[in-house]
Parts: sequence; structure tokens; C-alpha cells
Amino acid sequence: MNTYSRFNISFKKGKGCWLWDKKNKKYLDAVAGIATCSLGHSDRVLRRRLSTQLKKIQHISNLYNIEEQEQLSRTLTNMSCAESVFFLQQWCRSK
Repeated sequence: MNTYSRFNISFKKGKGCWLWDKKNKKYLDAVAGIATCSLGHSDRVLRRRLSTQLKKIQHISNLYNIEEQEQLSRTLTNMSCAESVFFLQQWCRSK
């Protein structure tokens, strides 16, 4: 979709709130992947937890009960003013 033009830059790695381009120039990721990388890049704990989860199940539809999702929803509602949360499944298609 032609919703916006891209910047002429390509990143090769990230750590925390920092990104590096192919020429090893360092950038502060002030947009956090437009809210998709708010936990930072290459976080050690997140990598370990994702790796553990990927060894079990990669994806389960919201059509089924998902224990981890239910735990997360309880945590989110307990830590916020929200009474409930909704997890949206994002559908992607290749060009």
C-alpha cells in the first residue's frame, strides 16, 4: 500500500533503543518500529523467552484458548486502568 514513502536507509542490527546501519552508523530508534519494538531491540530476556516459546508453538489463532495470552491479559489489566484487553490478529500477505 502506498501510504507513505520510505527513508533511504537500511538497518543491520539493533540493541536496546539503538540501531546501526550497513555503514555501522548508530541511530536512536525514536519511533520504536512505530510502536512494534517498544521493548527495544535484541533484548536478552525477550530473546530467551521467545526462543523458549518458539520451541513449543509459534502461533495459535485467537479462535482457541491461549494460556499465555490469558496470563498476559490478567497482567495488563492488573497493571493498568483497563478492565479488559483485546488481542488483534494481524494478517499479512506478501507482494
